[in-house]
Amino acid sequence: MKKGKKYERKRKRYTFTLSDEAHDFLHESVTNASRFLESLIMNAKSGIQPVIMTVSPIGDGPGGIRTHGRPVMSRTTRTSEESRKEPQDGEIQGITHEEKPSKKPSKTQEKNKEGQPSYTFDLKDIETYISEVMPTARPKTMKGVRAGFKQFLGFGEIIEQKKKGTKITKLKSRISYTTVRTYNNHINTLKSGTALGYVRSILIYYGKKRGDQTLRDWGESLSYTKKKAHSLYSKPGDKAAVTWEDIEHDIRAFYSVICDPTIPRQFRTKKISAYRSMVNLLFGVTSGMRPEEMNRLSWEEINPQTMEQGYFIIAPEKTKTNADRVIPIHPAIRPYLELLTHLYQDKPFDTHNYRKYRKRDGCLLTIAQARNYAAKEWYNIGMNEKIRIAIMGHDEGQIKKEIEREDEEHVDSKITDSKYRKYGIKEIANEYQKTVGTKFNPIPAGIDIDKIRESLKEYMIY
Repeated sequence: MKKGKKYERKRKRYTFTLSDEAHDFLHESVTNASRFLESLIMNAKSGIQPVIMTVSPIGDGPGGIRTHGRPVMSRTTRTSEESRKEPQDGEIQGITHEEKPSKKPSKTQEKNKEGQPSYTFDLKDIETYISEVMPTARPKTMKGVRAGFKQFLGFGEIIEQKKKGTKITKLKSRISYTTVRTYNNHINTLKSGTALGYVRSILIYYGKKRGDQTLRDWGESLSYTKKKAHSLYSKPGDKAAVTWEDIEHDIRAFYSVICDPTIPRQFRTKKISAYRSMVNLLFGVTSGMRPEEMNRLSWEEINPQTMEQGYFIIAPEKTKTNADRVIPIHPAIRPYLELLTHLYQDKPFDTHNYRKYRKRDGCLLTIAQARNYAAKEWYNIGMNEKIRIAIMGHDEGQIKKEIEREDEEHVDSKITDSKYRKYGIKEIANEYQKTVGTKFNPIPAGIDIDKIRESLKEYMIY
């Protein structure tokens, strides 16, 4: 007898718009928006009357698991007579998402002095999470996770703590729902909610691992609600507010330090760091790379062969989007890169120290603004938009959107189609060289590579 075909539930992805009021309700009151909307649709289809949803006081939710004042819908079905009853205290009329059945408190759940559910965490728990969930993450990301969770534990009841200087080497803390809410309120006073996202993921992870719904609920209750004011145009000082005059000013500022004859030899690091910073800026405006990606490059990527051919391939592990891509090298900056090989043999770029050197040398821009300038300049020059996106490393979704937009404008075109199209390495490199490579000169008038070479010759290594 043949086994029946295993049932697979299929779900579809939809994109639609909501009013601000509806968006705010979903964000503030519903932890699973897709399930919530599915309930509305299925109830409308079957004609079932709306059920009562309960807003549970802290620690008083169904089965004792609901520990925050967010909506929850019971799985028990109400009769039509019950559904007509007026809501009692703590109840409001409506529908929200379904929750999993309540589970008994896990063995790791304790009680604090106030009798509230609590859990004990230490630094080993962070390392377990990292090793099991994100073992291939970059060191910088792991550092952020550790720092974020240490900060969270600091809001709890400290059981044990050891320090070596300013570094915390041992930390054990008991957290309760009060800890979670206090921490959440604190994070919403800050400019970024990145750390909160780490903590949220860790609590949900341990809630699932331990089979503890309360801990999962605590994690899911964390949200960054601070709305950052923004405008639809760039203002002076904004990341996108960068002009050629700003780029030219900074290149000339670095150049004046490099060629300054009054700087004594013992301060040679000032000259060569100014040169490296200038090349950082030149490469940024001509490659459109992210600063962190530039910082990961080595002389293996930028070498005589790749400089000669006019491009190199950056490996996935060195990119933000984990995708290898073509990085062109502008012909005008090639001699500047060649000179840099004789001054810094470890790696070409140092974007981490760029901020320090630009302030020292009187420059205006951050290295990240070079990428913003490149995006606008390449567009103005007339580079193929899909190739621009591919070089700058935006995700494939943006390329698909550009193809769809192009197809809408050229409905009868035989050249375009609705499928995702990728260009070859040579096509990308050639498009760059015939547009940016020939129409954009990143070297301001008066900047002389021979004078730079003369000023730095005593510091060069061959």
